[in-house]
Amino acid sequence: MDRRQALAIFRAVTAIVVIAAIAYQVILNLDSGLFRPLRFFAFFTILSNGFAAILWLWLAATWRRERTRTEDLLRGAATLYLVVTLIRGALDSWYPYPFLDPDHGGYGSVGYHVLAIFAGFLVIAGIIVALGDFGRDRRIRIARSRPVVDG
Repeated sequence: MDRRQALAIFRAVTAIVVIAAIAYQVILNLDSGLFRPLRFFAFFTILSNGFAAILWLWLAATWRRERTRTEDLLRGAATLYLVVTLIRGALDSWYPYPFLDPDHGGYGSVGYHVLAIFAGFLVIAGIIVALGDFGRDRRIRIARSRPVVDG
């Protein structure tokens, strides 16, 4: 099994676990009588995980071909939900997280928290990219150090 195929399997399994976790949360809310679909799906955590799971299932299913611009754009879609959440909250005065509610410090406070979360994502993404580059570079160095055998 090559690296790309292993990654596809990892993505598929992870996506299935995420979808199962979201479904389990829905079932718990339904059983308690507290399930309100508009509020449940207003949570950034639910939306971003659901979107990532769908995208990872797609990437797992299409692992043999090059990634498209559309697939790249889907990764940015989770950001839209944070914006859509702000708009919906302004319309019905309910926000899924206190730091998104402008009544708790104004839009300056909302902007600060969103930027802080974004910065955290950038740092974590940078670490992940650096680790991936280090692994790739290591594999290249190892491959170059092996003697070439002519047939």
